[in-house]
Amino acid sequence: MVRRAGLVDDDACRFWRIFDLLTRESLDFAQTAALRRFSGICRDGTPWQFCVAMGSQSASLRFLTEVGSPASLLRERTRLTLARMIDLFALIGAADQAETAEVLAELTPPDDDHIAGLWVGVAITGHGAPRVRLYANNGWGDATERWLRLIRALRQLNAGGFGAMLQPLLPLLVPAFSPNGFAVTVPASRPVCKLYLRPTIRPWGTVRALAGAVLAHHADALIGAIEDGLGRSLESLPDRALVVSMAGLASGEALDLKLDLCGHCIFTNDSQATRAVDRLGQSLGLDPSPYHAAVEDLGWSGTRLPKEMVAFLGVGGTADGGDRINVYLTPPTLAHTA
Repeated sequence: MVRRAGLVDDDACRFWRIFDLLTRESLDFAQTAALRRFSGICRDGTPWQFCVAMGSQSASLRFLTEVGSPASLLRERTRLTLARMIDLFALIGAADQAETAEVLAELTPPDDDHIAGLWVGVAITGHGAPRVRLYANNGWGDATERWLRLIRALRQLNAGGFGAMLQPLLPLLVPAFSPNGFAVTVPASRPVCKLYLRPTIRPWGTVRALAGAVLAHHADALIGAIEDGLGRSLESLPDRALVVSMAGLASGEALDLKLDLCGHCIFTNDSQATRAVDRLGQSLGLDPSPYHAAVEDLGWSGTRLPKEMVAFLGVGGTADGGDRINVYLTPPTLAHTA
C-alpha cells in the first residue's frame, strides 16, 4: 500500500515514523489471555483499520487506529494518545494543534469503565503533508450531557461556524440521534469538524429528510445510488447498521453528509461487499479500482474477501455532487488466519 500510494524517500520515512508513533504498543502486544477489547475499530486486537477512498480528493493511503496496548486501561491510553499527538503534530508541521487534542480528550469518558476514548486517522499521498483526524468518543452519559459537551467543545475550538450550520438541523437530529463522536482534521488553515451520530429511534425517515436538508436536489440521487448498490431500501436495513456523519469547516460554509453502514450487519457472504462497491461506483460514476487494489494488497481477491474484514461501507456527498465511497477494512488477526 505504501508503494502504491507513491510514498518514497522522505515521504515514506515520515509515514513510517507516524505509523510507529501510533501503533508501537499494539504491534508489540502479544495476547496470552482474554482481555477487554479495544473499540469497534480494533475490537479483536488488530491495531489498525484501512480506509479505501473512492472519489474526489481521495488520499492514497488512509488508516485508523487506537494508541496503546489492549491490556492498558482507558485513561492510560488517552494520556498516551495525547502525548503521541504532540509528537505527531510536530512531525507534520501542526505543533500548534496540541490544544485541539486536549479539547477532544475532554469529550471522552473520565473513567476506565468504557472501551473507547480517542481514535486517530491518518490520510497521506505522495504529495503534500499528511492529514490527521483525531476522533473522540462522546457516547457516554445521557443525551443532554452529550449535546452539552459537544457545544462546549465547539466553543473551545472556535468552531461556532460549524455549530451554526448544524443549528437548523437540530429539530431533525435531537429526537432521532445521539452525538456519539466528534473529530477534527489537521493541519489546515481552516480546520474541518466532523460529527458522528447514532440513531436512538427508527432513523430512516429522518435520514431521508436530513439528506434533503443538507444535499438539496442531490439527495435523491445519492440515496438512490445507495439503495441500488445494496439492492435493498434503507428501510430494510437494521437500525444498528447506521452511523450518520456531517463534516464542515470550523468557520462554517457548506456541510457534507455521509452514511456509514456496518458491514457486519448488512453483508452475509463474502462476495456481497465487492458487488455493492462495484454497483455503487457505477451509480455514482466513481472508479472502484482503489478498493480492488487495496483488497489485493491485503492478499485477497474481491470475491474472496472475508465478510468479517468489511467493517463499514460509507457513502457521502455534497449538495454540488461531490460524492465519495469509503470502505473500511480490518485485516484478519493471526487467530483468524491460522
